[in-house]
Amino acid sequence: MQRVIFTIAATAALVLINLTATDGCSCTLTHPQESYCNANFVIVARVKKFYERRTSKVFKIRIKRTFKVSNNKTAEALQTGLLWTALDGAACGTHLNVNTTYLVAGNVVQGRPRVSLCSYVRPWVKLTNKQRKGFRLLYKNTCNRCEVIFKHWSQKEPVRDPKACMWDTASYPGDVELPDCQALYAICTVQPGGKCGWTSDRLNKECAKLRNRLRQEQLAREP
Repeated sequence: MQRVIFTIAATAALVLINLTATDGCSCTLTHPQESYCNANFVIVARVKKFYERRTSKVFKIRIKRTFKVSNNKTAEALQTGLLWTALDGAACGTHLNVNTTYLVAGNVVQGRPRVSLCSYVRPWVKLTNKQRKGFRLLYKNTCNRCEVIFKHWSQKEPVRDPKACMWDTASYPGDVELPDCQALYAICTVQPGGKCGWTSDRLNKECAKLRNRLRQEQLAREP
């Protein structure tokens, strides 16, 4: 259980990045599975250098692993070894630390590999084993077959689409920080019978128990 708690704490702050509004830049929550499916490329890359241009930050990267490349143009763009983002947060620019290895799910815009504050970019060491397996292969098998739909935990109406999973363990900023078990330890995939549903394993079950306990403690403190 200790390992689950540590991973949750490390990831909770990262999840909130996707809901940050920065002077005109706002992002919506995106499950890592959907981030994989929507990206032009998914790579593991180490940042070697960083410099600024007029309106952009440019990161010199060394690609260590490639999990997804959508087409030849994307492959050509990645061969430059450069990753681009806007210069400041108001334009949804993000920042990557030199000598750090990241999982990067990005898109090619005007021939350049780009990421933003809304992209799924995480230090590789922060990902859970389930997320790493997802990006390597398992998320790929779900694209165009299952969809993750975000619903706040307080919304009780279930998702009735048989090709979708309800993502209700994510939180809005300002909510009590609870483990996002479905992002950390679950994949929405086709189940026996043809409907889509969440996978479950020991860590996911432990996370769900912890989340329920923390939620009950929070409710007990409310007036």
